[in-house]
Amino acid sequence: MGARNYPSAGPRDVDGGVQFICYAPKAHRVVIVGDFNSWSTTADPMYDREEKGAWSITLPLQPGRYEYKFLIDGEKWIPDPGNPKKAKDGFGSQNSVVEVKR
Repeated sequence: MGARNYPSAGPRDVDGGVQFICYAPKAHRVVIVGDFNSWSTTADPMYDREEKGAWSITLPLQPGRYEYKFLIDGEKWIPDPGNPKKAKDGFGSQNSVVEVKR
């Protein structure tokens, strides 16, 4: 499955930080991993509160530039399909980039 199978709205500023959404209706677990959490595969699990495949999390990020990916079911690493800002990840793929200005 390619990234196109997991649409996203892209990161957005909300009260409390930056909200990330990953649509993965067949997933059992989605985690956001990035340089903001030392690429931890357990630190920031996302939640599908309505059980419709829309996994989300709001992170209280400080101003700066961050690279991240979604980790689906512990095996599929994908850049954020809804975020056009990308950077090479050093492994032949891309990371998504979010810049927090506030």
